[in-house]
Amino acid sequence: MTFSDGRYCGASLDRNGLRPCRYYKTTDGLMICASEVGTMNIAPERILEKGRLQPGKMLLVDTLEGRVVDDRELKLSIAARQNFRQWVDEQMLSMEDAVANAPKFDMLASVDNVPLTQDPRLLAFKLTIEQLNLLLMPMTTDGKEALGSMGNDAPLACLSTEPQIIFDYFRQLFAQVTNPPIDPIREEIVMSLECYVGPEGNILEMDKSQCHKLRLPTPVLTLREMEVIKNFDTTRADWKTRIIDITFPKSQGPAGYVPCIERVCEEVSAAIQDGVKIVVLSDRAISADRVAISSLIATGGVHHYLVREKKRSRVAIAVETAEAREVHHACVLLGYGADMSKFKVKEAMLSCKL
Repeated sequence: MTFSDGRYCGASLDRNGLRPCRYYKTTDGLMICASEVGTMNIAPERILEKGRLQPGKMLLVDTLEGRVVDDRELKLSIAARQNFRQWVDEQMLSMEDAVANAPKFDMLASVDNVPLTQDPRLLAFKLTIEQLNLLLMPMTTDGKEALGSMGNDAPLACLSTEPQIIFDYFRQLFAQVTNPPIDPIREEIVMSLECYVGPEGNILEMDKSQCHKLRLPTPVLTLREMEVIKNFDTTRADWKTRIIDITFPKSQGPAGYVPCIERVCEEVSAAIQDGVKIVVLSDRAISADRVAISSLIATGGVHHYLVREKKRSRVAIAVETAEAREVHHACVLLGYGADMSKFKVKEAMLSCKL
């Protein structure tokens, strides 16, 4: 990324170092920065210094003083402007501390006597016996997504003759993308799933209130973590949470779908006006009499509604759903506006008689 404000001109490289950046300094005071060597023809005798911008570092030229500011000097000068450590210690709330200090909630899943093939919840969320065996069972036993030797060879959702959940319309065929895999386990030195959620202020201002965030080790929450967040109203006065029901009466039929989305958006907007910092879009109220709208449609709808109303930065969106049961589904939810999500994999397995 290159930038300039009239006085300073510089470039910054991502901490993975995925994009190249080379530079030349010449004897006549010229700085050349480009992605590759040889972009411009420079006589070797004019080159005073040449090198590459290293991962996570910044190249900054002060045109007023006529010098290149060292990366370490630049970061130390900015770090010395305020006591940022104190800001973080006073304002930041970690998920680990919130869970440790929260009261114990009754979260035991119950096993009923309804045969698996007759459980209406499978039909409500379009769960099949095959998905339970091949997707959910490995995730509950091994804690990771099942792997196949040849990848996912299922046809595109738009070409399928069977009804598909909306998440499947955002899936690519195997080997369509050839970027190398990057994950927080093998690349933990430069990558992390840790995220900070909550109301955001003006990113151009330097204020300690900007540090008033909830720090999550991962945007995918456990059952315990979601219950702690849902009960912030009773445990933490500085974090207000509101649960938004994304179901509607079955008696309304398909005509009730759009009004439900509109109602959800209006309730989120009203929650923001009441000072709520986290809204939880939940389909837990689903039953024989109530139908849930897609959690993805609810998330995207609320996100874009708040963007149009200029309120999106004032609240964090959490999603509690049984519709999402794959890693891909969680990623799509995050891509369409969710700050955090919980998909009830283990609950889905325990609530059915296997």
